Amino acid sequence: RATEAPGAPTDKYRYPSAGSLYPVHVLAHVPEGGVTGLAAGWYRYEAQGHRLLPVDGPPALDPASLETVFSANAEVARGSAFQLFLIGDLSLIEPVYGERARDFCLLEAGYQSQLLMEEAPGQDLGLCPLNDPGFATLPDLARLDEDHVVLHALVGGRIRPEWSDRWRLLEDLDERSFMDRLKDALRERLPAYMVPTRLLLLPELPLNANGKVDRKRLPAPESEGAAAVYRAPTTDLERKVVDFWASLLETPHVGLDDNYFELGGNSVLAIQLLSSLRELGAESLAIADLFGALTPGEQAALIEERLASGATPTASPLAATTDVPASGETPSAEPEAIQRVAREAEDSIEDLSNDDVDAMLKSLLAEGTTLDDDGTGSS
Repeated sequence: RATEAPGAPTDKYRYPSAGSLYPVHVLAHVPEGGVTGLAAGWYRYEAQGHRLLPVDGPPALDPASLETVFSANAEVARGSAFQLFLIGDLSLIEPVYGERARDFCLLEAGYQSQLLMEEAPGQDLGLCPLNDPGFATLPDLARLDEDHVVLHALVGGRIRPEWSDRWRLLEDLDERSFMDRLKDALRERLPAYMVPTRLLLLPELPLNANGKVDRKRLPAPESEGAAAVYRAPTTDLERKVVDFWASLLETPHVGLDDNYFELGGNSVLAIQLLSSLRELGAESLAIADLFGALTPGEQAALIEERLASGATPTASPLAATTDVPASGETPSAEPEAIQRVAREAEDSIEDLSNDDVDAMLKSLLAEGTTLDDDGTGSS
């Protein structure tokens, strides 16, 4: 559609044209019964007035002629309500561009087709672009001038309501961020504690000289931050849990609804956090419980529940054996529990590799093992 621009030498279009000549025009054909309220025949689109003007002379194409024009796409053409032909008027452009005139017309036809296909769904119209060897017969059937060349065509019609609903559904899905959809897909395939909450898209992965991923050159993902609405702790227990979080995650402003992983938490720190939470009296708290309660508010509620129920720590299968006395005496009927031994400093959690941490977490989740006061598993 052409738009008048005050002070401009020519009208403005939404697509470019060589020399601003705009030699490509739209010729529309409507078969009998194709469009309600529109007589069968040929129409010329007038961009300046944004209207269709009847073309006198050539009759509407009968079914046989339509199949001749669309010889390779007859079935698609028969099912369409109308056909649009993009016609280049070489007399307008050849004086300026000579042999390149048709090439520039093809470029312009491409721009027009793209715009038509982008705008059509908004009017519940579907368009299918076609090119066909049968177009060679169109100049005679449509009585085109010698300087007119058929460049491209689109056949179209009204989209069925059920298909419109499907397209709108896809548009609604596109409104959600790619990150959200990716997280949803991961939640369907991974345990909750393994679903990442911070994702970073990169155009490519940095590689080292050996062709492997150079982890040192990977950028640190930005934290998604705290919850949108800050909810302050109101009880002593909630304040203690929030203080544990703030100290461990080095985040001064922690609310009851903040997500552990979104504030920068990870699997290593989770073990230390669990050890701190157990100091509040809920010694039965396990690592699986922690991954099921990822906000301070949920963790405080979980601890309150454990304290109210009087739950006791679950015995670890690893602590089920006892030492046999060297004297050969018969062990007591109530053997003393083996004291757990803390790891040496060089084996502290901070020094564990990712594989070590993953193995520890799997073991804890599988066996229900509780933790020592230093945050490590039993020796």
